[in-house]
Order: sequence, then C-alpha cells, then structure tokens
Amino acid sequence: MPSPQSAGVQRNVLKPQGGPASARDAQSVQRAPVAEDPMGAELHDRVISGLTALLLEMEQFKRDQYNRSGVQSSIAAFQDSMRTTITALREVVHQIQGSPGELDRGLVEGLISGPLAELQVRIGAVTDIYLSPRWPEDLSSAMTMQLYRIIEQALQNVTDHSGAHNVQVALEATKHHLIIEVADDGLGLPLATRLQGQGMRSMSRRALVIGGSVDVYNRRGGGVVVHCKVPLPLPI
Repeated sequence: MPSPQSAGVQRNVLKPQGGPASARDAQSVQRAPVAEDPMGAELHDRVISGLTALLLEMEQFKRDQYNRSGVQSSIAAFQDSMRTTITALREVVHQIQGSPGELDRGLVEGLISGPLAELQVRIGAVTDIYLSPRWPEDLSSAMTMQLYRIIEQALQNVTDHSGAHNVQVALEATKHHLIIEVADDGLGLPLATRLQGQGMRSMSRRALVIGGSVDVYNRRGGGVVVHCKVPLPLPI
C-alpha cells in the first residue's frame, strides 16, 4: 500500500465519532436500488451470466492443459474474444439500465459516497483512499463497474468478518496494469475462507471477465489484503 508521502490523491475519507453508528444511521447511507429494465435484466441474467460461466470453464480447462502450450494459447485467444463480447454486452446493459448513482461522479467519488461510507457507519472504521496520478481517466463504464463491484465486495467482506479499525483502498496504475488493493487491520481470514468463500469467487469471476486476477492474503501483523491486477491495454 502507498505511504502517506506517495504521489497522487490520498484522502482520509471518514473518521468515526464515538464508535459505530446506530442501525438507524446505517440505514441512512444504504443506497437506493437501481431500477432494472426487463431487457437489460434479461441480457445480464441469461446471456452475460452464461458467457461468464463458459469463460470460467475455459479457464479451468486451460489450467488443465499445463503441458500443452499450443492448446493454452488457443484457449487464451478464444477467451479474449469472449471478453470483448461480454464487455460489449455489458456496455449495452449499462446504457439500458444505467449505473449506480454513486458512479455518476467517477469511481473514487462513488466509492467514497457508497461502500466506504456504508462501512464506516456499520463498523466505525477509519477509511483512506489513494488514487495514483497515472490512473486512466478514460475507463469504459463496463470496466469501471467491474472494478467498483470487486472493491465493493472486498469492503463488504471487511464489514462482515474483519473487525477492522482501519481500511485502505489504493488504485494504482503501471505501464501495463491497473492494480487495486483493499487492506484492513482486522482479524485475518483462515485459508479455507480465502480460497473458497463466495465473496472470493465473486471477485475472481469479475476479474477474470476483464482479463485480470484476484489474490487474497493475510497481512503480517494482522488483517487482510485483497489484491486485484488487470492488464492494460484493457480488453474492449
């Protein structure tokens, strides 16, 4: 995670006043659901979900071909084509249904007003967010949504399981990758939970759709890091 002296945008987003807020206060930051258009819901639930499941099956098959590099390369090419199709379909769905209201002002402000605010109210943790000066400003709405959902799930895990007092979100960019880290100082997770939990599977599935990967590991001294790495140029 970047230090406070790192270049870029570093914001201490929310500090609790007297511990976790009441349940009534927690309800005040819950986000209103986005109304679903039937056509958009049908595209998502039947078409995109089916393609995503097929993409996951292809990934497992590719891993099984560990001694057949030619087959792996062919599968990877098919996966890239499928990601292009899924991304295009997601763009259509977003045009039909729209995105969560908190994303209207961008990913960072969406995180601050959405899941980070909800986390602070529910468990009283201090939250920080860091944005690299190299973070691209022209991410597609579909890519932004996937990254948002991965971070949202990571923060939900913190809220539900960690008992953390401090949570940091970092959005980094290198020449070839986007890197997201969500770190907390909570209790940490047992190995079985890290590898098999529903939240982990959800984050891994979303990362795979955009050509990336997710790793979850315990921090030395306590807490958990969720590390997501997405290649650039992005699949479009």
